Amino acid sequence: MVGTDQSYPIHTIFFWYFKAKENPETAPLVIWMNGSPGASPMFALFTENGPCHVNPNLTTSENPWSWNQQYNVLYLDQPVQTGFSYNVPQDASQTANTTPNAARHWTESYGGRYGPGFAAYVEQQNKHIDEGLLPVNLTTLGIINSCVDLLTQISSRPEFVYGRNAYSIPGLTRQNFRDCWTQI
Repeated sequence: MVGTDQSYPIHTIFFWYFKAKENPETAPLVIWMNGSPGASPMFALFTENGPCHVNPNLTTSENPWSWNQQYNVLYLDQPVQTGFSYNVPQDASQTANTTPNAARHWTESYGGRYGPGFAAYVEQQNKHIDEGLLPVNLTTLGIINSCVDLLTQISSRPEFVYGRNAYSIPGLTRQNFRDCWTQI
């Protein structure tokens, strides 16, 4: 039991780890963290790239395209207060240092805000080699659909939805498109 006079923070990060089915001892580690604040990666785990899918009748079926075919995959409920993770960090650096070391790190959406903070934290920790700490070999930070600077990025949203997307499918009528521009 934790007393009320505790002088150090406790950050409890919920995770789900899946070993690679092929060569787990040498397989790279992928960390999956959802980007939107408070969005758990469990949606991706059970519907996108996890080892199984949850069926409508609540049974499961194996996912032949699961990332853990060739990679060790760690799904993190982060930052704290997301999903089953708890406690409240005081700033982004306290959130970043609760995340385990990774060879590959993936974020999406709002992860454009704290993904770079995590990468900076890893780089900072690498400077402590002389102090006896092991370096983290961060090779990739993949940011999917990121929100890095909302004021800069917001103006591209109506054009993207109107049809300047990979499929050229308009998600707005011409009038809705014009209305969006007047709101910006």
